[in-house]
Amino acid sequence: MLRKLADTRKISAIMRLRYALAALLCVLVVAVAIVVIPITRGANPASGTVSEANPLVSWSGAIMAADPDLLTSPRCNGADPCDNFSLTVVPPPASFGPYIVEIRLRPQGDWDLELYNPDGKYRTSSGNGAYANEVVVLFNPPAGTYRIAAFPFSPVVGSDGNSYAATAQLLPQPPSGSAPAGTANVGYTNFPCPVGQTCTSGFGEPSIGVNWKTGNVMFAGGGTLKTFRINNFNDQAATPTATWTNVSGNQHTATTPRAAADPILFTDPQTGRTFADQLEGLTPFSTLEYSDDDGNLFLPSQGSGLASGIDHQTIGGGPLAPPLTRDPSLPAPYPNGLYYCAQGLGPANCALSLDGGTTFGPAVPMWITECGGLHGHVKVSPVDGTAYVPNRGCDGLQGMAVSTDNGITWTIRTIPNTGPSESDPSIGIATDGTVYFGFVNGDGHPEIAVSHDKGATWDTWNSDRGAAAFIDVGTPFGIQNAAFAEVVAGDPDRAAFAFHGSTTAGTFQDPSFNGVWNLYVAHTYDGGRTWTTVKATSDPTQRGCIWLGGGSNPCRNLLDFMDATIDAQGRVLVGFADGCTGACATGPANTAKSVWATIARQSNGLGLFSAFDPKGLTEQNVNSLVALQVTNPASASGISSFNLAIKDTSTQTISTPLRAEVAQLTSASGRVTVANADNSLSGAGANWSYDSLVGNDSALSAAEVSGMRSLRFRNPNNESFTVTFNVFGNLPYSGPSCCSPSGASSSGGSAGSGGSSTSSSSPSISGAANLVYQLTYNPVLNSITVQLIGPR
Repeated sequence: MLRKLADTRKISAIMRLRYALAALLCVLVVAVAIVVIPITRGANPASGTVSEANPLVSWSGAIMAADPDLLTSPRCNGADPCDNFSLTVVPPPASFGPYIVEIRLRPQGDWDLELYNPDGKYRTSSGNGAYANEVVVLFNPPAGTYRIAAFPFSPVVGSDGNSYAATAQLLPQPPSGSAPAGTANVGYTNFPCPVGQTCTSGFGEPSIGVNWKTGNVMFAGGGTLKTFRINNFNDQAATPTATWTNVSGNQHTATTPRAAADPILFTDPQTGRTFADQLEGLTPFSTLEYSDDDGNLFLPSQGSGLASGIDHQTIGGGPLAPPLTRDPSLPAPYPNGLYYCAQGLGPANCALSLDGGTTFGPAVPMWITECGGLHGHVKVSPVDGTAYVPNRGCDGLQGMAVSTDNGITWTIRTIPNTGPSESDPSIGIATDGTVYFGFVNGDGHPEIAVSHDKGATWDTWNSDRGAAAFIDVGTPFGIQNAAFAEVVAGDPDRAAFAFHGSTTAGTFQDPSFNGVWNLYVAHTYDGGRTWTTVKATSDPTQRGCIWLGGGSNPCRNLLDFMDATIDAQGRVLVGFADGCTGACATGPANTAKSVWATIARQSNGLGLFSAFDPKGLTEQNVNSLVALQVTNPASASGISSFNLAIKDTSTQTISTPLRAEVAQLTSASGRVTVANADNSLSGAGANWSYDSLVGNDSALSAAEVSGMRSLRFRNPNNESFTVTFNVFGNLPYSGPSCCSPSGASSSGGSAGSGGSSTSSSSPSISGAANLVYQLTYNPVLNSITVQLIGPR
């Protein structure tokens, strides 16, 4: 059911009554159709035990009075009546290995499921729509008696006279993949909203995007939508700085206060259009506006497709799938498709806009009962327009809805051996369509799966318990609980997975939870085989509990999600609400909750696009930096020769490998050829290495001259010939780059591995003319003429 409202403020009594009456009316209609309602009774039987000897227990429940409570959560530890079953867990012996207990409730009508630990404290829940299975999975639960509470949201009676059937089963724990930890030197710098701006509080559920045309970052969040444009990032300052510009005042309907709202922002990186939106208080309408100039001017939109949903909205877009593919170079129409998706008390729908968000087509269901209503952000493949919407619980598995036909039809695909959780998963799609699916598994661990065929199959990884379809990226830090998964991808073999993580085990939604949370980001540069996980914040993002169940709860300051994106150079940016600032950040016993807008921006290491990798030294044509010196020309027995040295005539240092290479060799007869090249070639491309002739430092410094090499040419006619050379050496790379290369750290605000560093300040020669040296041998005078010519 509707567990996640995007504002922690309470809905007025009038609105509560409106929603409750509407739901009760639906129940009365069903009740009339049933005619006979059995007498209310408890679970049958009322208790059971699972163990290795008795791995499966079953029970059923009768009809109860409907209680369509949308706002209270959890509901079975208070005044709401529930049907309770006592489950005693007897752990198997150590020889059994890790284990799980899967609890599955099959409803008639709409029942929800809540589970309470032996100490009576709430642990987890499942709240799907009518007739959808409710599933929770306990990983290695300790011995004790657990209360399994069935909540009658809108029940009906089945053909067998029961209103639900349930089972609990003890099973071996599925394997979680293991892999060598990555060794990439990755770091992040934090940029909090400046003091005095409206983003220092109330910035829950933030969304972030980057306009690749301008480089501006767009960032929005809050129950009353707040939208900012951020630029001028300086992570080299002692205190990192950026310029935050509040553009909310340029919006119209999207920023109006409302009783319940879901903020969302999406920036189409290719077109530069930004969409900012809020739901209109539990109705199937939203107040979407868009901007083509990074927030200076916003234009109103229809808002969403007809009856898209009432909660947990998401907006995303990208190329349209065939046959609707459009040429992005044309000025009109808008080249990409835009999806608006939201849930509606169980089922979830998506509507597509073909005119850049101005209007939307009708909403199309992604699922009815196959998955729970709540879902993650919609993502679109940059290759073929395939659309993906991830879901944390599809009949007990992590999964996603996939559409290859522009949202006309959707297919549910799941990841084997995963478990459901209460935190939304996320998908990143690489430039070749590779899908990276990051999620919080049922054991609370941050894990990720990789598919190359749109989720039909998943890569397998090694585990001590067998092959696994996912990898635990929290292992290097011992992460026991995670929330708010966000994934982005770039090149096919590169992706990043951000999440809040705590090394403290236990029920983190309980007010007594004393764990410390930080922002972590895991990077892969080899297609998911290894992951480098770093802590991206220098102080906690939360102390104590995090509530994911919706409604009004003192632990629910961060609300339901955060967001991540990449810029045009592949730099990763994570937009999050910092829940621990001021005294909380420095005081271990201080659990005061804040909601401060913050961006963690990659400041060190490789980005997600290899074209922008920072490099130390790279081979370049250095003709413009050197001169050739020739001595001892000679000709005898059909061989002409001379000695050749290379001089550094610039202020730069030229490192080895260093070589002279023939660009062209001409003579009247065409019979002159190279006789002693290192690579045995006889014409263009023949080369001689000078690596051993530049001293122990393996480099030519300013004004330094290399040792001589004897260059020999076959010249049977003893005729004049001309040879032109290119000289190649290694220089500091100064072309495009994403992030600072590994080296000196000067981030000033990041706790990431390796901090951040600066790129080389050596001047670029990438624009230098391709000069060549031409040597002409005169057999009559037995002389060599050296001439600098070019550009070639």
